[in-house]
Amino acid sequence: MSVLLVIACSGFARRADIDADYDIDRALYLKQQHHALSTLKYSCDVVLVNSGGSPGYREYLDTLRGTYHVIDRENRGMSLGAFSDAWKLMPDYDYYILLEDDYLFVLDYFDEEMVEMLEAEPNCGYMCQVANSGDGHNCIFPAFMNGIASRALLDCLGGFLKENEPSNHGMGDQMQKDFGSQIRDTRKFRLADMGSRFRAPFRHIYEIKVYYPDAPYDLIVPSQTYTREV
Repeated sequence: MSVLLVIACSGFARRADIDADYDIDRALYLKQQHHALSTLKYSCDVVLVNSGGSPGYREYLDTLRGTYHVIDRENRGMSLGAFSDAWKLMPDYDYYILLEDDYLFVLDYFDEEMVEMLEAEPNCGYMCQVANSGDGHNCIFPAFMNGIASRALLDCLGGFLKENEPSNHGMGDQMQKDFGSQIRDTRKFRLADMGSRFRAPFRHIYEIKVYYPDAPYDLIVPSQTYTREV
């Protein structure tokens, strides 16, 4: 079994500009990612998919090139576009974990946990933190994009709608909904979420909302709740 962790990274301004620390240091999320990966136990390979950013971000990224594989790309298709590029350039893994750079893993062997959860769900092609069936969309889709995909699903889809369009937040939100529709339309694979197995904290505008608050452990946390002494 082979697993690739794909971290979608950039050093541009974020939605609503509500993270003052990040606005001061656009390399902050990369620094946190490196800190988290340096302190956890895991067996998957890691690739940073770089969509560009400020000079400080690029300078820090260059210091990581000897530690992680890095894919440099145009800023298009948001995180799903980055995910697609990694899969197409590195197509031989059994599973692909997608992590947006402002979220951090905090549990040892997170990769094994995620594979086990996905395999426990019949016909599951993608498992995200929290799925949504509302918001006026006609099927279930990832509300939190972070998750894990099987290579079988990615091979079946062949890519994502709008993955080559210039990145913007509205388009990214629509891509998540389209991704749900693409999975449904395979009539072979299902989208599922992790349910109550892990807490799912999520940065919502100016507050942290926690889905499944009674779950026993955190798997992934937003940058704002992770140490910034890095």
